[in-house]
Amino acid sequence: MNGPEPQKSASTRWQRTIWIGTVVIVVVSSYLVFARGIERPLNHDEHQFLAPAAVLARHGALPYRDFPLFHLPNLVFVYAAVERLGFDLVLGAKLVSILATASVIAMLAREAVRRPAFGHPGGSLLVTMGALALMIFDPVFCATTGKTWNHEVPTALAFASLLLIGRASERDSLAASMLAGLTAGLAAGFRLTLAPVLAPLALAAFLYPLPFRRQFIHGLVFGVCSVLALSPALYFLSVDREAFLFGNFEFPRLRLLDPTNERIQKTMTWWRKLRYFGKEIVLLSWPLFLAFLAIAVPPAWVWLRRRERGHLKLGVLLLVLPFLLIGCFAPSRYQYQHFFVLIPFLALGVVYGLQSLAPIGRSARLYQGLFAGVSIFSILLGIKDYRNINAPWTMGDWHLTRASTTGTDLRKYLKHGKILTLAPTYPLLGGFDIYPEFATGPFAWRSAQLVPTDRRYRLHLIAPDDLEGFLASDPPVGILTGYEDDWDLEKPFLEYAKRHGYRLVHISKKRDLWISEKAR
Repeated sequence: MNGPEPQKSASTRWQRTIWIGTVVIVVVSSYLVFARGIERPLNHDEHQFLAPAAVLARHGALPYRDFPLFHLPNLVFVYAAVERLGFDLVLGAKLVSILATASVIAMLAREAVRRPAFGHPGGSLLVTMGALALMIFDPVFCATTGKTWNHEVPTALAFASLLLIGRASERDSLAASMLAGLTAGLAAGFRLTLAPVLAPLALAAFLYPLPFRRQFIHGLVFGVCSVLALSPALYFLSVDREAFLFGNFEFPRLRLLDPTNERIQKTMTWWRKLRYFGKEIVLLSWPLFLAFLAIAVPPAWVWLRRRERGHLKLGVLLLVLPFLLIGCFAPSRYQYQHFFVLIPFLALGVVYGLQSLAPIGRSARLYQGLFAGVSIFSILLGIKDYRNINAPWTMGDWHLTRASTTGTDLRKYLKHGKILTLAPTYPLLGGFDIYPEFATGPFAWRSAQLVPTDRRYRLHLIAPDDLEGFLASDPPVGILTGYEDDWDLEKPFLEYAKRHGYRLVHISKKRDLWISEKAR
């Protein structure tokens, strides 16, 4: 009569231990991401997300209508809302990205402990640790997190959408399908390259173990909600059609028109992108890719063919990955961070694959040994990226502190007014205004001359030939230079400053401020 009680008590203790251990692992992993992100410097890619958000929050200037934007608009509105709440422009944006990645860590951990593994109550805790090690120590993950790019937030939303699809299938929940559609649509509204993923996620409804009519309703709900979530992008498509289409579809290939840029001609070919993917992504991230191919692909393929082993989310994940890859290869040039979205999904696939294994047996032990080995190798390969774990406790190591200092340092020489620069975040941090046409930093400026003059006016693009006329009625109080490695990009600024009698002040080793006579 007393036999089941000790077993029940032991099971309860194990459950408590697993959840406490999971919380600890999630907190430690999130702290590592925070510590790394908070010390990472800005690069010129980030201005195109930060500066548009600031001019929207402070002056109500809208993307496409008032200044060029070369991405979908969701992230600009999120960063603008965060700044309106009183956060520092850079700190607020970094926290948004870090919290998005922390949510992925939490979701991955939760999936790992939902099902038993390794034939032991504590097996799910080992799966959690190993899967998170494969993810957070991966070189692509480390290179991307902690920036203010449009990668982390949409990845978290797409990740959540896949998990919600699993819930919709398990519980026949239309609410889960609705949320899955909303998160998937929002993800695409943050980053256009995630739009292809909407197709397999919508079609996943027809894999649910439900009657066809019910499957159709789930797919319809998902589709309608994903379109609703794309409302911001659809709005700008309707009211600023030319600027929207130019910024999201024409601009990425605009530099192909530049006959002097041989590098861009080479990096835009598909075979070079494939070579880059194999050499710079798969080989460097080999622990994660090996684990996924060996542990996740076989049961996922078996489930798709026979509905045996594995489960629906693993099969849907395998269907989604080719569409994620299409998005990764879609940008005109290959960039390391474009492949970030793959990393959490591959780690999730490893979790599902391990949960599909028979708990005992020789093959199970082989897979478990492989998983342990690649997890350890991943830590050894990526631990160098987390050396400065004390950064959150030493404000001087926060790059955003140094960025804000750069902005406030400008007040030693200027009180107010517009500053012309290709690094617009810095004057914005000092409370200065910028020209919205230069909110994307160097991107619009370096390609504007490839657009016909009459069209440049409509699209708010300024080319070097336009600079004199553009500034004639509203000259800057200062010109901030020294932020671009390509000196030719800033050369027209320097020539303008010299022609109009601006005084040169060296504000740091490489940074210069040209001050107008009227501001002295």
